[in-house]
Amino acid sequence: MFRIKSIAVILAALMALVPVFALAEGDDGTITTTGFASVVAEPDQARVIFGVELIGEDAKSAQKGVNEVINAATEAIKAVGIEEKQLQTESINIYREYEYTESGRREIGFHASTTLTVSLTDITMTGAVIDAGLEAGLNNVNSVNFSTSKESEYYAQALAMATENALKKGEILAKAANVTLDGLESLVEGYSTSIYTNNSRAAGKDMIAMESAMDEMAYSNGTSVSTGEIRVTAQVTATFEIK
Repeated sequence: MFRIKSIAVILAALMALVPVFALAEGDDGTITTTGFASVVAEPDQARVIFGVELIGEDAKSAQKGVNEVINAATEAIKAVGIEEKQLQTESINIYREYEYTESGRREIGFHASTTLTVSLTDITMTGAVIDAGLEAGLNNVNSVNFSTSKESEYYAQALAMATENALKKGEILAKAANVTLDGLESLVEGYSTSIYTNNSRAAGKDMIAMESAMDEMAYSNGTSVSTGEIRVTAQVTATFEIK
């Protein structure tokens, strides 16, 4: 009995791996296929998210120090050619900072932080913006995100290619099964993705562990950032009538 059940489970698993051939009483059935396609795009816009964290004796002095750095960074970034509307201050946080020892915790002041986001339509300015911000006192680079302003165009290309792929699979399956396609019953758009891939590192510094690398940069040759690529993917499911 156990052996028979095992064979049934294996057969069920194998059936899930093959394309669908549906046969109903009174008709000749259908074939269902899924087409996939992706288009690789080069980024043409970027968003740099960085900021500053400081500890002060009290909340007021901590926030004052953060504000001074943010204001200096804003002016420095504008000086390299970035407009005011491309900068946005976010995530203003203040809380008590404690030091933990074997004897317990001890308050050492107030921790204040602010995040500054810079949106770029000229990605060649990314390195210069990072350098300007760090030189002005910012001590965190949270992320550098690249994207494309033409994502809808690239997706349309991928969608057309995925449709062709689904239709081609239908022809191949019909031929292999010795049946004839008798019209397209349905064509359904599936999920879409836009995946950015990059092993981007600023010259001589990890984007996450920025503090330890700022001295290494030491304002030598500036920051070099790799833009990577964006892969836009589409999926289409086609159902064909057969005879």
